[in-house]
Amino acid sequence: MIYDKDREQYKAWLASLKPGDQAAVGLHSRYGHPPSILTLKRMTATQFVMANEFDREERYRRDNGGKVGGSSFDGIRPLTDQVRAAIELHGHRRWLNDISWRDDKIKAIPAPVIAAMRAAYDKGMAEHSADQEEN
Repeated sequence: MIYDKDREQYKAWLASLKPGDQAAVGLHSRYGHPPSILTLKRMTATQFVMANEFDREERYRRDNGGKVGGSSFDGIRPLTDQVRAAIELHGHRRWLNDISWRDDKIKAIPAPVIAAMRAAYDKGMAEHSADQEEN
């Protein structure tokens, strides 16, 4: 949901879009999917024609960014560093999940790699715990 104070900035962002620009969609997913990155292919008088990574086209309204045939929650949003980080994190989690439930993949990891992964995990969790205690 875009609040009134941000609405003018959002409308200015929509007006600034041109072919080749990227946007995020799917920021409010209920199913654990990360936001997707779309690229603006072309514009009509009333719509943005965006394409996903597989070149599948989706249409969004130029006046409010909402998905044609969808709700305002399906709208495009600026592609921020925070959104890019969420996409990257989701990819890492999928990778970890993929190897963790496959015994053949776990057994194929050399011992030094597993030790390094464990050390990185322990260090990261300790730093995260310290950050949480400060806040």
